[in-house]
Amino acid sequence: MKKIIITMSLLLFLTGCGNKITCKTTKDLITEEYEIKYNNDKVTTVKLLKTYKFNTKAEFKNYEGIMRHTAVSNTTDNIKSSYKKKNKKYILKQIFDVEKLSDEELTKYGLEKNKEKLIDNLKNNGLKCK
Repeated sequence: MKKIIITMSLLLFLTGCGNKITCKTTKDLITEEYEIKYNNDKVTTVKLLKTYKFNTKAEFKNYEGIMRHTAVSNTTDNIKSSYKKKNKKYILKQIFDVEKLSDEELTKYGLEKNKEKLIDNLKNNGLKCK
């Protein structure tokens, strides 16, 4: 019996009790991936990775100012934004502390505090969730 309890506890620890879901889509040269963490049905944080691919170096170079501005202008106490470049790609990373976002911020970024509503919205926008 003790082995069963230890095994079950270890499994729950390793799987994170199922409190994370990932939604992803690729359209043209842009990939979006949302990692949603939640507790019960309340979303706690959302990590968004947007990858922008470019066919030419000129297009890639011209886009850096937009990435820099996006990362800087979207960083607040409740939103952490950064970007990195790799080959001819930019990867924008945004981490949203959903519990602390205002209604205005939730609307601006298309987020919800309710897990099912957020997942439904993402699916309606073409993302696949698992």
